[in-house]
Amino acid sequence: MKNARFMTGLLSLILLSGLFISCDKETTPEPISLYKISGNVTYPNFSGTATPADGAVVYLSLDGTSTPVASTVANAAGDYVFTSLENGTYTVWANYDTENTNNPGGRMMGVIFTGEGAEVTVADADAAQNIALTSAGQAE
Repeated sequence: MKNARFMTGLLSLILLSGLFISCDKETTPEPISLYKISGNVTYPNFSGTATPADGAVVYLSLDGTSTPVASTVANAAGDYVFTSLENGTYTVWANYDTENTNNPGGRMMGVIFTGEGAEVTVADADAAQNIALTSAGQAE
């Protein structure tokens, strides 16, 4: 009789420990996949040729809002990147002020180039969006 109780207790303990182990496995959240949006920012130089906008400030907003949630500065080649983004719809836009001290040489003085923004959807993959800036007085 003692052996039967002992075996029943041992079996119950084994079953309960298996239950706790399986609960831990079921409650572990799946890792979130993160992606990036990258691209190139250009503006038209004196001759109208697309030129890298070194030092352009690129903004990122979420779900069609105009409030930026992040910003970055384009490098010498005009490239930018936003990393660690979840799936969603984003808007990217940029401003480039030729008085910007990030680009000290060969610039037009006193011209501000802007972009209206582009909607970018991140859906389980990295996304790319180039931005071609214009000035207020420039014909599109």
